[in-house]
Amino acid sequence: MMRLLFAAVLAVCLNALALAARAEDFVVIESSVASLPAGAAVGASTHVEVPASGRVVLAAPSGRVVTINGPFAGAPPGAAEGTASGSSDVLRTLSALLGNADQRKALGAVRATDVAWRQESVKSAADVLAIDTTDGGDACIYDQSKPMLAHNPSRHGQMSIESMTGGDKASIEWPKDTAHLPWPATLPINDGDAFVFQQVGEDAAAIVTIHVLPAASAASELDRAAQMAQAGCRDQARLLLAYIAKSAK
Repeated sequence: MMRLLFAAVLAVCLNALALAARAEDFVVIESSVASLPAGAAVGASTHVEVPASGRVVLAAPSGRVVTINGPFAGAPPGAAEGTASGSSDVLRTLSALLGNADQRKALGAVRATDVAWRQESVKSAADVLAIDTTDGGDACIYDQSKPMLAHNPSRHGQMSIESMTGGDKASIEWPKDTAHLPWPATLPINDGDAFVFQQVGEDAAAIVTIHVLPAASAASELDRAAQMAQAGCRDQARLLLAYIAKSAK
């Protein structure tokens, strides 16, 4: 009898451990609910309330994205069935990224980052990797043989590009209403290089520092967002999260 009782208790414990192992924690990557702001951590068993017409998008380290449309009350849908296979570092990195306003220096002045035009220009995850020639900052790429440039489509005309590392120069022409162009083939680009982008008729120049990141074929888009944030490319990381949230069903 004691052996049967022990076996039953052991089975219950193992089942509980299996459920706990599958449960996923989340971070809010988009929200219209004040009590669940972007960057907030949400446990697998956390009671979540989303009012009618509200929308909250959650992301897990495994790469799983869960969208909650109101009205809703309860634990995150499907959390217990998820596979907690990703690193908790991803959650911490994304939580810190979304919970803090980004600041950067531009020509000696500190200003808040405005990426509204870039959000509108991102039609795919690959567009996030385009190097921002309008606002500058840190830019992360994976393939330095085929980099792309991003530019505010409301501006057009000739732009000069000069390497602050080796002094190489190139010039391109931005057509009207164009957000992306390929990197000039004559201008070498390497990890750590810095470039100055100056458009004719503009008073300010944009300075960009390039970070060439190692690519992992099994990495999720959330992994890549965390990788970009850790490398200092916070604007791009936020853009990727915004694209993920917008694409979530």
